[in-house]
Amino acid sequence: MLPTSDRRHVTWRCHAVYPTGRVVEIAGPRGTLDWGEDSASVAGGRVSTTVDPGDLIGARLYPVKVLNGTAYQMGEYAATAVTPRYGISPSWQIDLIDLSVIAARTRLQSPLSLPRGSHIVSAVRRRLGALGLDIAIADASETLRVPIAWDVGADELTVANDLLSAAGLGPVRANGMRLASERRRDPGSMADVWRLDEANGVQVVDYTVDSDHLAIPNRVVGVAAGDGDTVPPLRAVAADERSSRWSWAARGGAWVDAEPIRSDAASQAVLEAEVWAWLRRRQSSMRVTVEHLWDPDIRIGTAGWLTSEKWPLLSGRYIVAGTSIDMEYDALASSSLRRVD
Repeated sequence: MLPTSDRRHVTWRCHAVYPTGRVVEIAGPRGTLDWGEDSASVAGGRVSTTVDPGDLIGARLYPVKVLNGTAYQMGEYAATAVTPRYGISPSWQIDLIDLSVIAARTRLQSPLSLPRGSHIVSAVRRRLGALGLDIAIADASETLRVPIAWDVGADELTVANDLLSAAGLGPVRANGMRLASERRRDPGSMADVWRLDEANGVQVVDYTVDSDHLAIPNRVVGVAAGDGDTVPPLRAVAADERSSRWSWAARGGAWVDAEPIRSDAASQAVLEAEVWAWLRRRQSSMRVTVEHLWDPDIRIGTAGWLTSEKWPLLSGRYIVAGTSIDMEYDALASSSLRRVD
């Protein structure tokens, strides 16, 4: 656990690196950094400076938070715009987005087809590497069970995410200084890496509860097509009989079915993990927004516990769905938490 607020000394800095290797310091950076699991690009933000930073075309930017002498890299970004603002004193706003945008804005110039047996992770690394992107991918030996194809105009991020999903891996995410893809997991099996309570300055800002109980499923079927010849189709069912408050038993023996999931899963195990992960996420009926002292362990996709004496009904286990922080001394971070029911 990081120190509490009375023992924290914080400064911020930021620099840009051009493809030529030229380094530009961003003077007196202020702004906001955001991460969100439902965003097209997971990480982004805005940084303001009082010194003209130049056009930053092709540059990569690196905000750093220094806490009690330890430097924490807050990610690697591209600049989407540099906007001058003139007033009593001029300033420049730099709009940031994580490097997955490079893949999202690179489109296929001809149809792409990968044959059955292609090693999935190798294909992703090869295609993203050709764009100059480094990605950390969880170990996965899966190969394509059937051929997969994309039309002209499909973007490289979609291609990568389709392939990663087939291997049972999550989509490309900004994770510190690298893009990353991790093994898709049931939230119930994830290790807890953080705890939020009054001791580390937590404040509940808002919460929402899904009041339409019949919109929360307890069963879903997933199907992965075969090739119509030698490779048979796959089918997997995630049926929550007794494991949650939305289960078949808790509802008095009633099933609430979701629309079937169409998948390119490379194996039966991958398909089963996919449907269960999908179901568990849809069964998360509560979202809580909290403000708290920033901690590097509280990042998208991690699990932990929220404990609040003021709001005891909100205490429980959560997954981080989003977080943001202002680049102002030791400003409180704001995080959106998704309840693991």
